[in-house]
Amino acid sequence: MANEHSQEDFRNLVSALLQTVNEVERSKFLTKLFGELYPTDLHDSEVIDDIRDKVFSSRAKSVAECNKCGRIWIQLTAGGQDYASFAPDSGDECLGILKF
Repeated sequence: MANEHSQEDFRNLVSALLQTVNEVERSKFLTKLFGELYPTDLHDSEVIDDIRDKVFSSRAKSVAECNKCGRIWIQLTAGGQDYASFAPDSGDECLGILKF
């Protein structure tokens, strides 16, 4: 569900960027979205990357696995300090399921 909202927000912001055809409107849009210090002379592809990162990171939650016991820790809210933990059914065995 959060991913669907992120996708929709991303599309809406990119669409808004593309509608800002002149430099003054583009600059206002970028300042409103990212703040006064954001460079307004970036290529559109860089701005689109930044929009994507802003939208998705605002909803992303961390997931970690203890490399000793295999317990999974899931962040309860994006950017928050509270986590829920889940122990593996296989006992104290570390499965390394989150390793790439």
